[in-house]
Amino acid sequence: MVECSKKYRLRPVVAAAVICAVFLYSGIIPAKKTYFYAGIIPKKNVTVLKGKVVSNPVKNASTGSYTCDFRTEYAESKTKGIKAECRGTVRLVLPPAFVEAFFPGKLYSQSAAGSPSGSGAVLCDTGAVLEVTGAFFRNGGEETFLAKNVRQLPWNTTIFGKISRFRALFRLKFRRIMFYWNEAGGLFLALISGIREYTDQSAADSFRRAGLSHILALSGMHLSLFSGITAKISHKTGKKAEFIFQ
Repeated sequence: MVECSKKYRLRPVVAAAVICAVFLYSGIIPAKKTYFYAGIIPKKNVTVLKGKVVSNPVKNASTGSYTCDFRTEYAESKTKGIKAECRGTVRLVLPPAFVEAFFPGKLYSQSAAGSPSGSGAVLCDTGAVLEVTGAFFRNGGEETFLAKNVRQLPWNTTIFGKISRFRALFRLKFRRIMFYWNEAGGLFLALISGIREYTDQSAADSFRRAGLSHILALSGMHLSLFSGITAKISHKTGKKAEFIFQ
């Protein structure tokens, strides 16, 4: 009887997860709002936001625009001339002319001549510091800011800022290399990173008809793939080191 109870006893981590789920989903502990803007300038008057990109931009297939998470630090109201600090993370919608200006094979030059303002392209990736001009609009329960103009500000000079900038440049270089691999490069780029902008349409349609579209989207399968590769490479270093690498 004792052995049976030990066998079916929940592990501490699993038990903690179950308790947290009960508290969160029952409403006893309210879940923190993911997207919010807090500042002395009302949202309806905000025309300029400064802050940092905290997620890689994702392209909307229907509109062509890009969305990312944007951590706000400073707000401005040009109508009333008010400038003030703010906080919170909002959904940022960016015109493709700014984001794609450095991408290979696009119609925009590196001066972003196709952008509404012609002010220049931006290297938009996690860690990028931007100044965006536009306005808030209703998009369900999310705090969403539609940008009409985008300006790149200097990256943070901290070690994390330098790593973020290196990562953004590396991703851009890798995208350019895959572009010159033509259809194979587009498919490989989608498989390992979820970037589907260069995937051949016939190949994408074939995946969709076969019910395998999820393979071209970044998911747990990709994490499992890289985890398996890491385990294979580091298995000779010992179990503990292999776990750390994974």
